[in-house]
Amino acid sequence: MTVSTEVDQWNDDEGVVGLEDIDAGDLFIPRLQLKHKLGVFKDSLSGWESEKLTCIMLGVVKQRIMWPDDQEDDAKPQCKSTEFSFGFPNMREDLSVDKRFPWAESNFSPSDAVPVEIGPRTDPAHPDGWSSNGFPVLACSACKFKDWSKNGSKSVPPPCTEQHTYPVLYLTDDETWNIALLTLQRTGIKPSKSYISSFAGAKKPMFTAITEITLSQQSRGTVEYCVPNLKRVGDTDPSQWGEYAERFRGIRTLIRQAPRRADDDTEAEIAVPSANVNTAPAAAAPAAQEAVSTPAPTPPPTPTPAPTPAPTPAPTPPPAAPDDDGLPF
Repeated sequence: MTVSTEVDQWNDDEGVVGLEDIDAGDLFIPRLQLKHKLGVFKDSLSGWESEKLTCIMLGVVKQRIMWPDDQEDDAKPQCKSTEFSFGFPNMREDLSVDKRFPWAESNFSPSDAVPVEIGPRTDPAHPDGWSSNGFPVLACSACKFKDWSKNGSKSVPPPCTEQHTYPVLYLTDDETWNIALLTLQRTGIKPSKSYISSFAGAKKPMFTAITEITLSQQSRGTVEYCVPNLKRVGDTDPSQWGEYAERFRGIRTLIRQAPRRADDDTEAEIAVPSANVNTAPAAAAPAAQEAVSTPAPTPPPTPTPAPTPAPTPAPTPPPAAPDDDGLPF
């Protein structure tokens, strides 16, 4: 009897050996950061950088975040909302009072912050239900920090910043498509709303178009910041639209979820803004918004090949994990 000692050759058509048990729920979605001083986009995971972003915007998720006045590189938000309706106030006792939620300046008291459980089909804003996972939250609709104010004749932007978080497929230098999250806020909100309006008016999903985003560098005093300019540069392949819709639903479910509690040892990544993501200065926002050009549709170029598959989040991904301290900050 002869025993063969030859080793079968690996065929890359068989998939990535050793990652057979990994599904979309195990994957981390990188962020596309705006590096304001450099005027570039940067992938937080791969390090890819570019002055221009060619992408397919799968949709938009509205969120909120409020930072301390003297924001430092390692600052934690004073409050944040993953789904635009309920905010998680920072109540960490290991932080100085000025870094926590400013109760004295708010129209709330600590007793107003309570956990929330919403059942399926009971709230139009949360048709599938929503849970704060036992964390106390405040109702954004009743919070004064979301409103603009006046300082004499000058309009003062709200301390709580509205955010538009876009799951996108973006084109890299080697002509591949990667999935990431892009968050626009402050000076980016006006051009973002203008661009969204063009799709809402036509009653078409954003993923029907290929979008180009460039950055206009501006400054106010010693502060440098970028304003995004968005325009449609082509059409996507209709045969891919079903996949794009499914991806968006899965990612939206993921990033709207509340953090997990510390005693839950099931781990997953949470896609929430960090201290260095797209933070243009609040003082520059009112003036900068007037300088934004409303994007105008342009004739589509030669049809672009359909994007190659990117990691697809599961339709119902697992909830997100907290930071090391178990709190949602």
